Amino acid sequence: MDTPLQLFSAICKLCLIKSTFDSRKCNPCLHAKKTRKPFPPSESKTEAKLERIHSDICGQFPDSEDNTTYNLIFIDEVTRWAHSIHLKDKSSVPLKEKFSEYIAEVERQTGMKVKKLHVDGGGEYKGQFTPIMKSVGIKYEPTPP
Repeated sequence: MDTPLQLFSAICKLCLIKSTFDSRKCNPCLHAKKTRKPFPPSESKTEAKLERIHSDICGQFPDSEDNTTYNLIFIDEVTRWAHSIHLKDKSSVPLKEKFSEYIAEVERQTGMKVKKLHVDGGGEYKGQFTPIMKSVGIKYEPTPP
């Protein structure tokens, strides 16, 4: 077993090793060192709570204790408050129930109305949801394909 002093001297010897290899001319080296410039900071287009809610369904996960395999997620764009609801399946009947319950709950708690629902365009909110959203005054915003 090496002592700390032996390890330190071994590390110091590595500093003395010089290489004449120019990594600027090596394609694999360049690709490995390539970094992506950061995205510019996004400016939220919303200014009030519940103006835009992002939603998605995640899953299919292994069965849990209550036999749910999907998570329905809602995130408020301004406050970043997230709410997760467990679903047994992603058919439209339980989805409509949970969506209606969530909207009623957050509107009752905050005294504000949900204005826009932004989704990934996966199809969960298409079809039977359009009349429900129109009836409560929520604008449907799918992400472009």
